[in-house]
Amino acid sequence: MNTTHASLFTVTGCLFLFMPALSPGDFTKLGPDGSCASALWLGIMGFALCSIGLSWLTSEGVQRMRAAIENFDPVLPRLDATQVRWSMPASLYAIMAWEKKGLRMAV
Repeated sequence: MNTTHASLFTVTGCLFLFMPALSPGDFTKLGPDGSCASALWLGIMGFALCSIGLSWLTSEGVQRMRAAIENFDPVLPRLDATQVRWSMPASLYAIMAWEKKGLRMAV
């Protein structure tokens, strides 16, 4: 089964479910309790087809979503040390690092 088949199963099932309500004149009530066997059959088959189609579409959607989440890779720039542009000369960073350690530099 593929997405097209599952979608058609779902649409056909919905049509089967709502057919007796859309055209009640076509379903004569011949049962002793005023029920119609064709309407009952359409209701059961409609429910079954909708269930099959929706369950397949749901499982396929969950699998696709899981694959998309697992394969998600944000494109981040990877910078080498040679690509970094320092705002100050390297010697000033060294002086600042020494001063953080408590060592005073005489400049």
